[in-house]
Order: sequence, then structure tokens, then C-alpha cells
Amino acid sequence: MAVRTAIVDGELDTAGLIKWAKTPKAGAIVFFGGTTRDNCDDKTVVSLAYEAYIPRAEKTLREIALKASEMPGVHNVAIEHRIGTVPVCEESVAIVVATSHRHQGWEAAKDVLEKVKESLEIWKREVFDDGKSQWVEGVARKG
Repeated sequence: MAVRTAIVDGELDTAGLIKWAKTPKAGAIVFFGGTTRDNCDDKTVVSLAYEAYIPRAEKTLREIALKASEMPGVHNVAIEHRIGTVPVCEESVAIVVATSHRHQGWEAAKDVLEKVKESLEIWKREVFDDGKSQWVEGVARKG
């Protein structure tokens, strides 16, 4: 069992995370990529901007990954979250879990995502095409 976590300033290497997570023991590799979409509440989004308290966020990510690694059938867990500007169609967060069976992978990835959204010390601001922006509360917003 292994975990890999990072707060990244720049594009996430999702293919590299998937390759890292693979193991002969796993029958499933589940990937979740949270990407910037081009809309919110009838406004056009051009990017998201993330800020973090990096030392605490890195510790929290590791704690989340270690907890997930204790779930049944989980072999490897990778979580990376991006800071800075994230354009439309690029990932802000990447979660990869390698598990013995697919249902274990779906459950572990979902659990990791919910914990990241609940507790990670990262703040998100949506930037619109009119130059305005707004801070977003991750837990309160649907989707």
C-alpha cells in the first residue's frame, strides 16, 4: 500500500498519477478529475483561482489518503490539488485509487472527494468573462 499527495502550482499530471497507482494486485483503477467548467449560475466562467495554506493543506491531503488506504481492498491512493489559476477544462483536483475490485474503487474515490471538499484548507474563486469574480463555498454549492 502506498499514498501520494501534493499541492501543485501548475497542471496536474493525471496520466502520471494513474501510472503510479497501478499495481498487479489491483483489478480497478478509479480516477476522478474535478475540472473547471465554463458556467455557473448563468454566468460565463473563464477560470478558477485557488489559494491554500500549503503546509496545512499538504498535511490534510496526506491524512485523507492514509485514511482511504485503510479501506477494504485499497492498494494505492493518489490525491493532488492545484493552486493558482485553473482554466476551463483543466483539473483542479485529481484522485486515483487502485483497488482489488471496482466497487471498492468507486467507494474509496467518492469518500476521498467528500473529505477533500469538507476539510482541505483551500479556497476557490470563480473568475467570470466580465472580469468580476466571487469566492465559492465548496460544501454549500451543489455540483
